[in-house]
Amino acid sequence: KRQHPETWLRVGEYSPLLKLPQFLLGVVLGRAFVLRRPKPTPGTSGSGLVAAGTALGLLWVSWPGQTWAFRDVVLTAVFAWLIWTLACGHGRLATFLARAPVVRLGEASYALYILHVPLAFYARSAERWSGAALEQRAPWGYSALAITSFVLVAVAVHAWLEEPARRWIRSRWVRPRPAPLPAASGLL
Repeated sequence: KRQHPETWLRVGEYSPLLKLPQFLLGVVLGRAFVLRRPKPTPGTSGSGLVAAGTALGLLWVSWPGQTWAFRDVVLTAVFAWLIWTLACGHGRLATFLARAPVVRLGEASYALYILHVPLAFYARSAERWSGAALEQRAPWGYSALAITSFVLVAVAVHAWLEEPARRWIRSRWVRPRPAPLPAASGLL
């Protein structure tokens, strides 16, 4: 019988239970962010870029065998640092990510997450049906065209389906607040 030593590493990589510490760290970071007192922190302007560069460097390196678990621990800390720095609005990276077009892409990211697999299936089917063989002749061009199309579809779905549906649901579930009572003057 053939053994697959990497199997448990793959199971661990995608197990929701093993991702619980990362989830809880996110909850704690979110709560700490809400409760913090905003104040300028000197020396943090490049912190987001350093954190992003560190994360990219760690992802670039090959992590063989059982070092995957260590990689996840290190990346969790680095991503927590990056998220905190960006949430606080420090540095050029945070300024760039706060721009309206980038925020719009972030808002459409859930639609992209939901739609990317079916869109990829239909794009590949259409490409094969057309006989253009673009995927084989120009894989980078095909990928750029597909990704651009997927993002545009996701932005459209967010704007024309997700946002109107959210407004409709909120209008049905949110009860109007009663008008406040007039304040007493305190004089009798």
